[in-house]
Amino acid sequence: MVKARILVEGFVQGVGYRALVKNIARKMKIKGYVKNLDDGTVEIYCESTKGIIEDFIRKMERKTEYPDEFSLSVERIFVRYEGEEGYIQPSRELGIFETDYGEEAKSAFEKANLEKLEIGTLVMSKLRDETNYNFRTMDERYARISTNVEALTKEIRDTNQNVETLAKTFIRLVDTLERKSAK
Repeated sequence: MVKARILVEGFVQGVGYRALVKNIARKMKIKGYVKNLDDGTVEIYCESTKGIIEDFIRKMERKTEYPDEFSLSVERIFVRYEGEEGYIQPSRELGIFETDYGEEAKSAFEKANLEKLEIGTLVMSKLRDETNYNFRTMDERYARISTNVEALTKEIRDTNQNVETLAKTFIRLVDTLERKSAK
């Protein structure tokens, strides 16, 4: 088993990222905790095998196609394993993975409410991203339909001109034949 300190930069605070990290870690049976730091980063201490921690890091990566201040988007992840230069020891023992809310929540009730709020934020963010994706997809499809309709309209105009030219040519041919037969 190894311990790691992970710092995550990007739009990772106020978007439900801690709840996501906790959920992933618990599913993977990783020990540790996650917390927000004052500089806007998220700090994670975890303990497991190195391979599981590396997989955990991959699962925590989140990029938003069109990031804004309300969308979860991980820009960089820094990892230091115990024994490496730059590794700082955790402030407590690592047990069942949890969220350290620090001064944000002191009672169990406050912690539960904050966690539900973070999960709700994640769900709403996912819904927003899916809705935006669906509208972009629909916009692309309508753009293709519009292009096809424009091409079809041009073909119809060209066909009408060809029919008109053919009709005029046919009328001239009939006139010519009538004059020749009248002589």
